[in-house]
Amino acid sequence: MALWLMEFALHTSSFICGIVTAALVANVQARNQGMCLLYGTLQYNTSVQFVSVTSSSDPALCRFVTAISGSVAVFSLLQLLQLLCCVCACCGGKGLRGCPCGILTGVMCELLVFFLLITGCILKIGRDTLCRSLPQTHFNRCEDAQNTHWTIPNSGYQFYSHLHSAEICVWVSLCCLLVAGLLACVQQGRGSTLGPAETTPVLGLGPAETTPVLGHGPAETTPVLGLGLGQSSGSACGHTWTDYLGDFYDDYDV
Repeated sequence: MALWLMEFALHTSSFICGIVTAALVANVQARNQGMCLLYGTLQYNTSVQFVSVTSSSDPALCRFVTAISGSVAVFSLLQLLQLLCCVCACCGGKGLRGCPCGILTGVMCELLVFFLLITGCILKIGRDTLCRSLPQTHFNRCEDAQNTHWTIPNSGYQFYSHLHSAEICVWVSLCCLLVAGLLACVQQGRGSTLGPAETTPVLGLGPAETTPVLGHGPAETTPVLGLGLGQSSGSACGHTWTDYLGDFYDDYDV
């Protein structure tokens, strides 16, 4: 149950972070009329005290970040549903152990980790490039530009905070999926060696064997008075009980 709770928590965190990242990046892009501020350039007009966007990157770059984050959210949601189905199907509360597609889940997790690594670098370097374009004489920190008027109304509202929070969510999703992928592979490996259909042998006997009684097999019968297995208890050495009774009467002249 502890492993199941760990997997559930990891995929839940990854799902939430994926949704938050996609929403924040899309919000910043929408406020700037579809322009992607990552790797862009900002200019501050001292006469009118306005910040304007002089250059921006291809909008497809921000769409890529949003698409990867959305894919992570969808994948994590599917994994949460799979975990719940495994519990409902009496998988013993062991998460992916005993459930199918454990290796495939691990591969998908590591693939998304690779794309999240690229996404995190894009957000980090792109945001730093944007902030370095601001004049240091008027802005000590990049966050200060959020409180300044922009040529496009509300285009600079919380732009730095949103991009910074999106980057943090990407790194959190990366760590969660990395651990979840490794955990899925480990659980699948254990499940392949210890299947649910196996039983523990007792005293070295297989599941189909039975415990012998007094050294004899299950089909054997215990001999009586030295009688063989094929002989009945009423005969010995070829003589029947009637022969013994006849000898008894002859001996005692009864």
